[in-house]
Amino acid sequence: MNLLALGLLLAYLLVLLVFAYYGFRRREDTLEDFFVGRREIGKFVAFMTFSATLFSSFTLVGMPGFFYTHGIGSWVFIAFADVFMAVMIWFFGYRIWALGKKFRYITPTEFLRDRFDSNSVMIIAGLIGILFLLPYISIQLVGASILLSTAGLPSLIGSLGFVLVILVYSEFGGMRTVAWTDAFQGSLFLLIGLLIGGLFLAWHPGNLFLDVLRVDPALLSVPGPAGLFTYPMMISFFIMIIFMPATQPQLTVRFFLPKSKKVLKTMMIASPIFAFLAMLPTLVIGLGARLIDPALASGDLALPTVLTVLPGFVVALALISVIASSMSTVDSQILVLSSIITKDLFVNLRKKKISRKARMWIARLSMFLLLGAAFLISVKPPKLIVTLSILSFAGTLQLLPAMMGALFWRRTTKWGALASMVVGVAVLSLAQWGGWRPWFGFHGAIWGLAFGMLALVLVSLVTRPPTRNGRKVVAFLEKEFGML
Repeated sequence: MNLLALGLLLAYLLVLLVFAYYGFRRREDTLEDFFVGRREIGKFVAFMTFSATLFSSFTLVGMPGFFYTHGIGSWVFIAFADVFMAVMIWFFGYRIWALGKKFRYITPTEFLRDRFDSNSVMIIAGLIGILFLLPYISIQLVGASILLSTAGLPSLIGSLGFVLVILVYSEFGGMRTVAWTDAFQGSLFLLIGLLIGGLFLAWHPGNLFLDVLRVDPALLSVPGPAGLFTYPMMISFFIMIIFMPATQPQLTVRFFLPKSKKVLKTMMIASPIFAFLAMLPTLVIGLGARLIDPALASGDLALPTVLTVLPGFVVALALISVIASSMSTVDSQILVLSSIITKDLFVNLRKKKISRKARMWIARLSMFLLLGAAFLISVKPPKLIVTLSILSFAGTLQLLPAMMGALFWRRTTKWGALASMVVGVAVLSLAQWGGWRPWFGFHGAIWGLAFGMLALVLVSLVTRPPTRNGRKVVAFLEKEFGML
């Protein structure tokens, strides 16, 4: 590892530890403080922690490779999906934020438990989150370790160091520190990404798009050189993207953080702008790599290829940017999975009250064990892990019918919610591993969602609606927002 890269990496890690120190000084040993920052996060940090959590290292490493291989005919679709996500942030986020304020929820699955008066709904939803997020965390560790190994640091040491740093600042400060570091890491990721894209455009002697058009016109059209972006597949990806705020637990829990409705509005407006700007350099990098070398062994080499024509200091900055984007996703995922284990699988399932000190020990120990498990998987990841990481959005999408029923349809029952999740995951699994080829070219996740929604409606109509706590939640939603 060259001295510049090493110096920047050490400075970056030092800043994270400073955040951890100040987060530790402001901490309170309560689950509400540790997992949702006492619901007092301000505008800039709130929208940045959402945005930084949304974009992982896949954005700067994987997306250029994606554009290198499949072209940018889907760019309008991706940009529109990111903008439309703002509608979903308000559509779901405002209700979830209000429910968190009223009932002091810490996890999204805790809300489902109260809404349906059912521990089973909470457990199944929590297990779906763990199943589809933990393998994705492992892939983040693999990506970071590989990147560090290219800079001269042994991959095992790099991955272990990556885990330890996240563990330190997350354990010390909880959500408050994670949100602060997300704001810092997200800013680095965005600025460095734009710098790389801008410097390449300044270096490239001609018009990037006209040159690409001469090399391979299919790169600028739908369905692209490999025929991936058929209209059914674009619709599938659009649906998976826009509903992430309601289905990815690490994003949903961020609706519990804002201290006011104004902060939530800022999150709604600013997050899609961040998303649009973050995607711009990935487009430039992917097409630029295609012009430099149209025969790369893998599209994942697009970023390293572009860096070969840029000044040396940019390589060091790119290393920091990719690590920052990885950490800002992993810390959020680990924290929300720890909250599910602590609050839902321990506190909410025990009739005997657990002391505050014991709760905090469970929270910190579960984070340690989750990161340890992710690290062990990352040392030698099986092919199944790669498949599950790709299916992360598709898998958690199967939570959408239960979430929509809970928030918008008073007649939804716990049996309907359970049926929707089980059927959705079963259909998705059949498409992915059971040999079934989804109809009409749509992704298996969309058929899982469709059958899950059908199961929700049919089963709810023939079973009894919720009682006790469920009625309280429904009464609040009807009073504040109205329900079907």
